[in-house]
Amino acid sequence: MLTGLPLFYDEDPDKIADKILNQTIEVPESLPRAAQDIITKLLCRNPKQRLGAKGGAFEVKAHSFFEGIDWHTLFQRKYQPSFKPDYSDSHLEHHGVPESLEPLPPPPLLPFSLTRMYPEHRSNTKAPKTRQKLAQTDNNWDLIWEDSHPQGFHFYNRATGENQPILPQAMGSITTSDAVQFDEAYAIVPDEHQKLATLKAALQTGYDNAISQLLEYGVNLNVRIIDEYSETPLLWVTQRGNLSLVKLFLENGADANYGTYNLEDKYALIAAVRRGNQQIAEVLLKKSRRVVSTIALSLAIDQNDGPMAKLVLENGVRCEFEETDRKPPYAYEPFPIVDTICCHFPAGEPEEFIHPLFRAVVYGNENMVKLLLSYGADANVGYHDLSWSKLKMDREESIKFECGRVIHVAMELRQHKIVELLLENGADINLGRPIWDVRAHDCTLVPRDVFQRVRAGLRAAVAAREEKKAAVIV
Repeated sequence: MLTGLPLFYDEDPDKIADKILNQTIEVPESLPRAAQDIITKLLCRNPKQRLGAKGGAFEVKAHSFFEGIDWHTLFQRKYQPSFKPDYSDSHLEHHGVPESLEPLPPPPLLPFSLTRMYPEHRSNTKAPKTRQKLAQTDNNWDLIWEDSHPQGFHFYNRATGENQPILPQAMGSITTSDAVQFDEAYAIVPDEHQKLATLKAALQTGYDNAISQLLEYGVNLNVRIIDEYSETPLLWVTQRGNLSLVKLFLENGADANYGTYNLEDKYALIAAVRRGNQQIAEVLLKKSRRVVSTIALSLAIDQNDGPMAKLVLENGVRCEFEETDRKPPYAYEPFPIVDTICCHFPAGEPEEFIHPLFRAVVYGNENMVKLLLSYGADANVGYHDLSWSKLKMDREESIKFECGRVIHVAMELRQHKIVELLLENGADINLGRPIWDVRAHDCTLVPRDVFQRVRAGLRAAVAAREEKKAAVIV
């Protein structure tokens, strides 16, 4: 309770006994002098010199550590402790303890996906890129507008003289609700409906020259018109690696931050990063907002794409999200006909808002950690409600430090080199868990054995670092 770790802690039980018998008592300097003194005297190896050996309980109660305590009030249990655990489980009865304040160990986490690799394999394995949909272009086609034509627009092939009308299904699939309000100047023939139908047909057939001609009529590009996910024209050409059209669309008003319903490629930048297209990604980075760009950085780390991650960072993308970027977990209200509150199933923070540095640490990707830290990633970054499942990884056990600092997870996963990197870049092992002051969220408690192992490991890492510094000075 006072030090965060038993004084003689060690993962090896045999070493604990040796430390109790032979190790000098070392109490953290951060503790008050009175606390340091009472711990040292209570644990004195010489029983005759131990606190209370001469005066019994009276001698112990008289120690300065208990200054200000009214023992009569204490015996009557009238004091209200400043800290009181909000759980009580009875699972240590076999040790003679009728009621325990130890949380029950969490059940193993079932694998979330059968298609992702374990983190210990990811740092050395290049994740496969999503197959790029190559653009099939045919620039022999021109766009022709004729008032007498039933549908106004049609395509004309300069090489063959062939005329090709706009397919009826392309015209019929456009609804007025798809389009953002456009300038009244564009309401002159051809109308917006015709232009959008023509744009869709030209994109699907790969008539790039016709598309550039269509833009001269002032077509609105911030619409969702293509395929089952209602993809935007900018996303469509990004997925097909068409750099020239990406630039052309951006020059003509396409908004890189206009999202779609595609759960994977919601934004054009995400599509470019997923396919490893650095040229298009660099163009879109200059047009994408902060949150989208950091999500793209996270994706590059997920794919173990170092060159892409470096490109994103070189364009000034931040390594952390802001607290307000994520939505708070759901808070379920009590049913109106009952007095009890139903079970809580907190949504936690969405997968896309897991900080990039945390991802690199979980994957054990030392090179990616170095890269992020070199571009100013916060070595003390905190997180809440995180587990393997949110990274879609095949692990049978969950992360025990579900709320904490990135260095906690690094030590829990025994990533000792990464712990050293974090310490070199300002990680503070004495920082507490970050506060997420939202309804329906309580930081998950860490099992005692894991907490003690992590705490001891971090202290040992700091001590080793100080010893190295001292050796260099000498």
